Amino acid sequence: MADGGDGGGGGLGRVAIKLPHLWLTGEACLSRHITTLTQQQQQQQQQHHLSQQQHHLPQLPDPRPYACSFCGRRFKRSDHRRQHERLHTGERPYVCPVCGAKFAQQSGLHYHKINACRGVPSATSIDNKFSETQP
Repeated sequence: MADGGDGGGGGLGRVAIKLPHLWLTGEACLSRHITTLTQQQQQQQQQHHLSQQQHHLPQLPDPRPYACSFCGRRFKRSDHRRQHERLHTGERPYVCPVCGAKFAQQSGLHYHKINACRGVPSATSIDNKFSETQP
């Protein structure tokens, strides 16, 4: 530190401090620098404390316990996983009784019946009518 040179040596006068990365001149600059460092240290301590708390939290059960056996995607319900796995396998268990179109989801078959095969007689109803007219 260097004394500002008021001659008597009784007061601090002007303070100049050289640090490796900056020069601080005046008591106000030094005070701001110390305050900033103190705030940074407090933030680092708080972050460290939070990470320690998170480390010691009890392990909660996995909210998505059902994993796809093909890609590993996780689901809350097993039926959602089964429905998803049909994307990988190509399975289409829902069949339209009218035209034979196949669907992976029941909702797909439902919308198909409403929009595509509405009013079209099913193959079984035609067979029944044909068998009724035969002697």
